Amino acid sequence: MFNVIPEAVIKPIDESQELWSISYEKLTPVLIKSIQEQQQQIQKQQSEIETLKNELEIIKQILKTSSVK
Repeated sequence: MFNVIPEAVIKPIDESQELWSISYEKLTPVLIKSIQEQQQQIQKQQSEIETLKNELEIIKQILKTSSVK
């Protein structure tokens, strides 16, 4: 955790007597940003899927009319 988000890690004064801990309130903005980025990626992929579906339907129609002739 320290290597990725050092500002969220609380380093003890005496490491031999105490454990490192995490400041969860400092993780919240990082997690929210990650979720927002993930949501943008999902929306982009959904748009690409819709485009591909439409293209596939056009190709199917072309093939259908070509095979009828």
